[in-house]
Formats: sequence, structure tokens, C-alpha cells
Amino acid sequence: MAVLACPLCHRTNPGDAKFCFFDGHRLRTPADAETSPQVQTPPPNPGNMHLETVAVSQREGVSPEISQEVEIVDLHWADFRRAVAEKGDARPFLQVAAPRGLQVWQKAANGGRPEAQVLVGKAHEYGLGTREDLTLAIECFQRAASAGNTVAQATLGRLSYQGRGVLQSDADAIVWFRKAAAQGLADAQSALGVMYHQGRGVPQSDAAASAWLRRAADQGFAAAEAALAAMYMQGRGVPQNDAEAAAWLHRSAVRGYVPAQLLLASCHGSGRGVPRSDAEAAGWLQKAADQGSAAAQCLLGLMCLEGRGVPKNDSDAANWFHSAANQKDALPFLDRMADDQEYLQTSAQMIATAQFNLGMLYYHGRGVPEQRYKAVLWLRRAALREHGLAQNKLGEMYFQGDGIRQSETDAAHWLGKAAEKGIAAAQYNFGWMCEYGRGVSKDRNRARKWYRMAAEQNHPEAMKAILRLGG
Repeated sequence: MAVLACPLCHRTNPGDAKFCFFDGHRLRTPADAETSPQVQTPPPNPGNMHLETVAVSQREGVSPEISQEVEIVDLHWADFRRAVAEKGDARPFLQVAAPRGLQVWQKAANGGRPEAQVLVGKAHEYGLGTREDLTLAIECFQRAASAGNTVAQATLGRLSYQGRGVLQSDADAIVWFRKAAAQGLADAQSALGVMYHQGRGVPQSDAAASAWLRRAADQGFAAAEAALAAMYMQGRGVPQNDAEAAAWLHRSAVRGYVPAQLLLASCHGSGRGVPRSDAEAAGWLQKAADQGSAAAQCLLGLMCLEGRGVPKNDSDAANWFHSAANQKDALPFLDRMADDQEYLQTSAQMIATAQFNLGMLYYHGRGVPEQRYKAVLWLRRAALREHGLAQNKLGEMYFQGDGIRQSETDAAHWLGKAAEKGIAAAQYNFGWMCEYGRGVSKDRNRARKWYRMAAEQNHPEAMKAILRLGG
């Protein structure tokens, strides 16, 4: 990505920045250089810092310091709003901006600037650049909301909905969201759509939900575009239409909204609303994976193993699994309102799937060196996340002493957990241990129960065992 150097502090900034991220000075772009007359610029002189700001300030009757603060707050506010609209989460932006900008925000907030009050509140809400303090954050939001700032109003609505720092109240959330939505704030309109969809604080209404989501989506709010796509997929509040759903997903995905990218990849993989294409699916997964999505990284690993949409490559698969396996559970999108539960569950499941597959690659030496101790490490992590196949494999390894100390008690523990998840091989093996009292108390009736469950899944040895035990 192209970068621009600030003519004053000489530090680099993103190529699309208009102001220096560090000192707020206006940047000269390559286009400016082409269209402006060539003027010999004297070398930087600490005694002449901020001359352009001084000149502008003198013309406008504002001190250079205040002018600079206004520009910095304007820049950071625009970036904050863009992060919420496109990504659904301002934390990555605030993690970078808050340590550098908090002092300026605080000064502007003390001067009554609502946007700065919101930024200071966000920094305290997340503990970024300062201590986490929800009470202080809410005070900042309330000051800004009372001045009519719609983002602050929507934020207070979200906190009321979540019960974070205030008593949980769907009724209060609706009041705040309506205030902001009536003034056209897409965040609040999207939030109202979610609440109508869920029937929280208002009578459940898919028609009202889709209407509010469309208002927000028409403003380019990525979360609302993805939610509206889901409504079209399910035919809730709108006619069922997979093609229309895919179109809204595409609009959201190109903005960089990870849940939309994942769902659009699924549509391309199944041919739902779009032509089936594993290559297109892999492309959207790549975009989500590059943003740190564990689900996308795991799915790309599986595609590399199978050679679907990407070249078959065990080493690439191992790299993607490793990226996903090392992640923590995804965080909810605190800066927006949405039904996050399915997204969060999928992410957690995919982390466990990546850990299981990475363990199996180490077990078989595919794409990585064959190392039993690493296989055990990753299989155990997946098993602790309740991954049934990992629990089954770990149980087998304990029973055989394969890369780990032999223990029939531990084998029975993990095989029993896998059996409860419906893994036929585990049901048969656990039944055998029950029949012969290996690692558990001897119990033929219990053994018969597990053999029967495995036999119902056509496990051949279990069928034989049922005949041997007489049904």
C-alpha cells in the first residue's frame, strides 16, 4: 500500500490519508504535486513548525493549536465511523489511534466537542490507550448524547441492550435507538431491525425488521447489508430470493465485513444465488482470513487438503490450520447490534477443527514433520474444546500408548466423551471397554447399549458384538 510522508514530522501515513496521523498536519499527495506549481520548499526547521496551520488559523481567527486539534479529531472521527460501518468493530482502529490521540480527544471533549467525548468514551469502554472504566465511558456518552450526538445515543442503546455498565433494559435501548434512527443514523436503524427481528422491546415483526435493515443497508452499513441478505435467504419479511441475498452479501463483503465474506464464500461453494465456484469461494475466504478470521483460515486449510478452489498442498493446509488453531475465540461485534451467536459458535468450532486437523497432520507427517508429541498437544486442545473426532483419536492414543503414556482410564474418559457425541468408532470402542472392564467398571448392559448405538450407524464390529451378546 502506498504511503505518504508528513512534510513536518516526516513520519509515514497510509496513502489515502488526508492528514498526518501523528500531528494532524495536512498531507501533500502525488496528485497535489502534479497540479500545484513547483515551489522551492525550505528544509524543515523546528522553529517554523506548523506554518501552514498558523496561516490558516490566522485567516480564520482560531489559534494554531485549536485548529490542529480540530483537524485531528475530525480525522479520527471519520476513521472511527468508517471502521464501524465497514467492519462492525472499531477496536482495531482504537487500538492504534487511542494511545496517540487520547490526549487531544480529552482536551476537545473537555471543551464540549461531542465527537471527542464519544472517542474518549470508546477508549475507556474498551480500555485502549487508557484504563477500562465503563462508568466514565457512559458519562462521556451521556454528555455527547445530551448534545444530540446520534452515535452516542446509539451507543447508550447498545449498552442498555447488552446490560454493560447499566441495567439491562430493552425498553431503554429502543428509546435510544429510535432517537438516533429518526435522525438517519444507520447504526441505530440496523439495531432497530435486529430488535424487531428478535422481538426484544417491541413486538416481533420480520416486516419491520427488514424495513429498518434496508434503511441502514441503503446507507452502506455493512452489518445491515449482511442481515438483510439473511432475511432474503430465509424469506423473512421479504420474498425468499437467493440471488437478491447474494447481491446484498456482495455489497457487504466488498466493504470488508467478515461475516458477509464467510457467507458469500458458502454461497459460491454451494451455488446458492450465484454460480457455483470453488475458486470464488476460496477468494472470499482468503479476504476474511487476511483479516484474522479463524473460520476462514480453517476452511482454506480444508480446501488445500482437498485441492478445491486452490492447489492441493499439505504444507499450505498446515499453515492455515496453524493460523486458526492458535487463535482465541472471536469477540462479539460490540460496536454494532447483530445476532452474533451463530458467528461466534462457528468461529469456536472452526478453531477446534483446525486444531484437530493440525494434530492429524503431525500424526501422519503430512505437510509437517511426523511428531507424535505435537499431535497429542493439538489433539488435546481440540478435545478440550469438545471436538468429538479429537476426543476419539486421543482416547485411542491413550489406550495404545501411542505418543503418550498408556492409560486405559484416560482412554475410557476420552472415548466416552466422543461416544456421547455420536462417533461410531468411539461408541464401539467404549462399549468394548465396558464389556471387558478395561478402564471402566465391567458392565455388559452398558456395553450392549453402546454397541447398539454404533451398530445403528452400520459399524461392522459393533453389529457382530450385538449378535455375540444376544441383542
